[in-house]
Amino acid sequence: MNEMYKTYLDGFHLVTITRRKDTITDKPVRYYLEDQDNAQIELTVKNTEETLDTFTYQCELYETIVFGHHYETVNEMGRRTPLIFRDVVKSEVFDKLFYYPGNDLGYTYDETGTMFKLWAPTAYSVALELTFANHTSPLPMKRSSFGVYEIEVLQDLKDVRYNFLVGVNGELHRCLDPYGKSVDTNSKHNIVVKVEKPELNNEQLPMLNSYCDAIIYEASIRDFTPEQTIAAFTKEREDGSGFTHLCDLGITHVQLMPVLDFASVDDSRPKEFYNWGYDVNAWMALENTYSSNQYNPEQVIYDLQKLVSDCHEKGIRVSLDVVFNHVFELDTSALQQSVPYYYFQLDENNNYSNATMCGNDVDSTRKMCSKLIVDACVYLLEYFDIDGLRFDLMGILDIDTLNKIVSEMKSRKADFMVYGEGWNMPSTLAVEKRASLQNNQRMPEVAHFSDVFRDTIKGHQMKNYLEYGYALGNTDLMFKAMNTLSASVGDFGFERVFTYPTNVINYVECHDNMTSWDQIDVAINDSEEIKKKYHKLMLAMVLLAQGIPFLHSGQEFMRTKHGKNDTYNAGDEINHLDYERMKEHQDVVQYCKDLIAIRKQYSLFRMSTPEEVYQIHYEHIDDKVISYILGYGDEQLEVIFNPTRNSYVKQYEDERKIIFLNGICEDKYGKEFPISPLDVIILSKKEEN
Repeated sequence: MNEMYKTYLDGFHLVTITRRKDTITDKPVRYYLEDQDNAQIELTVKNTEETLDTFTYQCELYETIVFGHHYETVNEMGRRTPLIFRDVVKSEVFDKLFYYPGNDLGYTYDETGTMFKLWAPTAYSVALELTFANHTSPLPMKRSSFGVYEIEVLQDLKDVRYNFLVGVNGELHRCLDPYGKSVDTNSKHNIVVKVEKPELNNEQLPMLNSYCDAIIYEASIRDFTPEQTIAAFTKEREDGSGFTHLCDLGITHVQLMPVLDFASVDDSRPKEFYNWGYDVNAWMALENTYSSNQYNPEQVIYDLQKLVSDCHEKGIRVSLDVVFNHVFELDTSALQQSVPYYYFQLDENNNYSNATMCGNDVDSTRKMCSKLIVDACVYLLEYFDIDGLRFDLMGILDIDTLNKIVSEMKSRKADFMVYGEGWNMPSTLAVEKRASLQNNQRMPEVAHFSDVFRDTIKGHQMKNYLEYGYALGNTDLMFKAMNTLSASVGDFGFERVFTYPTNVINYVECHDNMTSWDQIDVAINDSEEIKKKYHKLMLAMVLLAQGIPFLHSGQEFMRTKHGKNDTYNAGDEINHLDYERMKEHQDVVQYCKDLIAIRKQYSLFRMSTPEEVYQIHYEHIDDKVISYILGYGDEQLEVIFNPTRNSYVKQYEDERKIIFLNGICEDKYGKEFPISPLDVIILSKKEEN
């Protein structure tokens, strides 16, 4: 602490003063507050704590602090320091006093005038700074109820840049609008844009009856096409790559990696930098580098609207990957600069929680933070017609916020999907409040990525450590693999993890960590053909398990990142989709397409209730090979997974039809079936005439 002392409002009647020991003299210690009108409020020291270098005084405050006023603390030596509003903003009373229920924060544009509103209850001054071509115009804003500052500017401000100048805690912050819909190059200013839905041909998609009917495909705008723009994503390709390939594959949902504004790519020189986009700058403004025309601030908005419309015309739904768990830089974020301390988790010593390893964890338990997140989700649905949201590090957020999002989304689109990374992150949020996987029973309509499935089927993988999963030949995991094939909704083979099959997303590969092909390449010392069989086995287990299957773009043609583990900033050479591999490995692409078609055809692979799943029957051969048996009588299906290098034979009293053996089969029947190494076979009972 370089200053002599700091003063914090930590409750409505509690002031905490931290002072360096070397500033204490023989003169009796005394503190009082002085407001902007020079009125004095005496502080009474009730408790003193001593450390090696400091004294901390807990002072009682007998008079009421007026929010919206500037206060300074004065000590016995006449030294002044601003009163900093800290823990007081974390109180239930603060939320009760200042929760703003309106839906007009940010700006409301009209050609005749634009109304601006910023929620900043601890600020003592806020001005709107408009930036025109040749001059800047700061305009003082009026404080209204609930701590909202507002101003109406009676002129057409379309495409005009703006910031807010916030006076708070003795500092003046030039900050962005938390509700801003557009930013300029490198997010220096917000831009007033006219956000409306264009007249696009939006085809009405048939209702998705269950989350388990979804097949999710993760893709990055930058990696997916050579143009690296949102507009180019849905361009038809004569060589069968890109969107043409995606439509042919048969997936139901494409999940776009972050398209909201992020920090690590210089908008003016995007080719020189690469980032996945999880270093978020804004929660409603789109990333400019993905625009087909960066000089038109509305273009990227239109581009994303058209992408969604184009996907809908092809029968594909669109999910967006959103990052509400942290911000790129705490001190420069619009959230911290408008209402310091409010939006972020603090520990008992007022240090910022850092479970995200990004220097800050968002505090969604605060009512206006939760409202901002929900409002952002509603905006994305209402203006872009999206069909799902994937929440990055969802376990940082709280259960009530996720359930509120579900309610708001489904009230507008009944088959909207909400899912995310439910990792149990060690933040300061109480474990029982976290929107994490172990609390999934309290979020019945939220799905979670299953690390249990991933680690059981593929194997756990860290930077310098690799375990072998069942699909890589570790047959000690056979019973646990049975559990994961049944969506881990029962305790057979492993503990129960999920409440419903609709809560579980099954995957072995996503943008994080090695691709499954690269992991196989490290783990299996054999020919490419043998490695390919392992890869196909993994694909089959993802696509035939109960729950929601998830594919990483390029997984269907054995995508490689050249053995790199975490490629968030590794550049285009490592991350781009190599469509030459798609052409080279058409057998794997077809294998994937066939399995997707089978999953869609047979509802037995898409059970939605635990009661249905409990009827699944398992057999095994030699404690190694799984027979996964679904349904009864003539409706029965059996899937055989052989992760070994051994051959087996399975015999039946009555005939079976082969539905799948290294591809869809037709008119193949028998009572005895050879099971070759690394085979996946799907059988059904012979159809009766």
